[in-house]
This record gives sequence, structure tokens and C-alpha cells, in this order.
Amino acid sequence: MNKKIKFLVGLGLLVTLFFLACQKKEPKVRDTILTGSMTVSVDESVFPIIEDEQAVFQSQYNGSLKLKPSSEREILQALTLKKASFAVLTRDLTQTERKQLIAHKISPKSTPFAYDALALVSSRTSNDTIIYWKELHDLLSKGSSNRFKGIVFDNINSGTVRAIAEQVGVSAENPTFYSFTNHEEALKFISTHQDYLGVFGVNWFLQPPLHWDQWMKQLQILHLENPDTRTMSYPSQDEIASGEYPLARHLYLINAQGYAGLGKGFAAFVAGERGQRIILKSGLVPEKFPSRQLVIRKQLLKKTEN
Repeated sequence: MNKKIKFLVGLGLLVTLFFLACQKKEPKVRDTILTGSMTVSVDESVFPIIEDEQAVFQSQYNGSLKLKPSSEREILQALTLKKASFAVLTRDLTQTERKQLIAHKISPKSTPFAYDALALVSSRTSNDTIIYWKELHDLLSKGSSNRFKGIVFDNINSGTVRAIAEQVGVSAENPTFYSFTNHEEALKFISTHQDYLGVFGVNWFLQPPLHWDQWMKQLQILHLENPDTRTMSYPSQDEIASGEYPLARHLYLINAQGYAGLGKGFAAFVAGERGQRIILKSGLVPEKFPSRQLVIRKQLLKKTEN
């Protein structure tokens, strides 16, 4: 009797395993170029423009984008650890970073899509509206200048720190500056401390949140000396585009999905005609200026011929 029971139990297990093996595995649901969902890790200093792109993209297609504001260092770490697959950075990946990702079987694709700039900001209570290149160099290398007690950033891991250190020619390894955890805290501080200089992505001043109005009224963007021409420049759209403003920088989309997913669709949208118009309208400089079509009405042509 025991042998019969064991046989039946064994037979039942074999039948169960057979049916389980025959069942088709459910395919993993992936996003496509225009459908599905995806998280986008965004450098905090250019968050407003990506919000604009997200809103229009989602209004036209079935793709859903979740924006995650982060510092540059956090984004790069997340890409390497495969915790992020699509990012917006204020620079391209270095060769070393690209090799590290490839070593982890990640083949990133970079898409340049716009130019923005770093704005130097002070309290309106200060009478000076200009800053010289040497003074900026002293602030970054020594921590203070004749006019300012210090220089302030939104986050110690921000790409803003790296970018201005590279362009001014000082080391960012031993920081001599003050940093907060986000833009809002840093802006509050600068608005009430006239002896400090703040460095922010100009995108936040072109498209500030409504509740920032109370602080924005107390701030001013300074004119910066161009070290090559010795002329004063301002982070306007025209001067960023012409290269006159010395603290301009290139913006990139980094797609590390590894397949034709929503990252490819969103990158194509931002770099395309519609996405570039959004950038132009925002006050930043698009990678490619959108074409302008002239529509000539037939009625006007007839009047001209007569």
C-alpha cells in the first residue's frame, strides 16, 4: 500500500512538473518607443526645461515619464549601478565613464539637445551688477574676495560645481564654498545675504516656480567679464548662442536602456523639431534652430500680380 501511494505521489509530481515546463513564460513587459513608462534622472539645474518637454511629449503620445531630479554625481552612480537607464546631464560622458558602463554591459547613447549657462547671482541690496573674472577665480580658489565672503551652490555633488571649476580653471576636489541640499534653500540664503555670490543654472531664472517670486524679487543676475574679450556679458539667449557668455554649457540626453524603448522615443522628440521649439521658447539655446516656414496666401499673390 505504501509503495502504491509513493508511486501515485511521484507520478503526480512528474505530471505537475511536465505541465509547468510546457507552460509558456510570460514575456517581460517593456516600454516601446512611444508607449509604456520610464523614469528620467534629471540634473537639478535644468529640471524646468525637461518638465516642459515631458508635458508636451505626454500630451502627444502614450508614454509616461517620471522625472527624478538628482545631482550629477548621483545620476552617474545610478547609471553605473543600473539603477537608472535614462538621464539628462549638463555634459557628455567622459571616455572613462563610458568604458565603465560598457564594462557593466551598458552601451549608452548620447544626444546633445541644447545649451544653457551658469548664472552668477547676488542680492539686490548690493549696488554692483558686474563681476570680474579674477574675482570669480579668487572666490573659487580662496573662498572669498574683496567684495564677497563666499560663494554658494545648491548641492556639493552638483554638476554646477564641476562645470564652473573646469571653466574657471580651479580644482573642485577641495571645495572652499558653501552648499545646500537644493536650489530653493540656496536662493533663500542669497536673497538675504548681500555678501555672498550664488551659482545657479539659468534655466531656473527663466522658468521659476510661482512660490519663488518672493525671493526672485530680491535677487539679480550679474554681468560677467569675458576673460578673452574683456567685455561684460550676460547669460541671455543671444550671448549664450554667440559664445560671448563664458559660462555656457552643452546639455545631453543619455540613453542606457539598451533596447528601442521609450528613451529612444523621448530623445528623438527632444532633439526633433517640436522639442527644439520648446527649448527656443524657454530662453535656452536649442542644438538645432527650428526652421521657419513662410506661408504666402494665393489672394495676396493675385493682388501683387495685378
